[in-house]
Amino acid sequence: YMAIAVENSNLFRKIERLTITDEYTDQYNARYLHQNIGRFLQEAKASGERLAVVFSDVDHFKSIVDTYGHLAAGQVLKEIARTIASCLSPEDILIKYGGDEYVIILRNKGRIEAARKIEIIARAIEQSSYLASVVSNLRVSSSFGMAVFPDDAETEKDLLILADNAMFESKRKRKTCRQT
Repeated sequence: YMAIAVENSNLFRKIERLTITDEYTDQYNARYLHQNIGRFLQEAKASGERLAVVFSDVDHFKSIVDTYGHLAAGQVLKEIARTIASCLSPEDILIKYGGDEYVIILRNKGRIEAARKIEIIARAIEQSSYLASVVSNLRVSSSFGMAVFPDDAETEKDLLILADNAMFESKRKRKTCRQT
């Protein structure tokens, strides 16, 4: 019975992990974000820290899909996730939100520190080559939008809406600019 209980416990953890992880990038998914953002805000409020929420969207992603196909485009998203993750500290959280969008939670970072981190990430994305097995030098860029707790908003919904709107404003103004 003990072996069955241990096996069931292991299977439960595996299933639980699959429900909060994006299958292509192996990063957290939108379900994880919505289950935990309230806790992140409570922790920031209790400690008196800032928390930046950053939305990122890959510029011209449809052209990558149209040119190289869905499977290759999925590989690009996986490679971009690796690039972003390489720029983050252990306390930061990368989430594959949907389509070609990512959300980055930057804990204990106000507007200035978060903007610096966004610039580092944007530069890393733009300087990396993607899809090396298919094309020799595929370059991409991303648009970013940010909102900071508690400066811009104090609720999870408002914070997410503001960051998302800032990202869309960034895309509208110029595909590669960073809007904060």
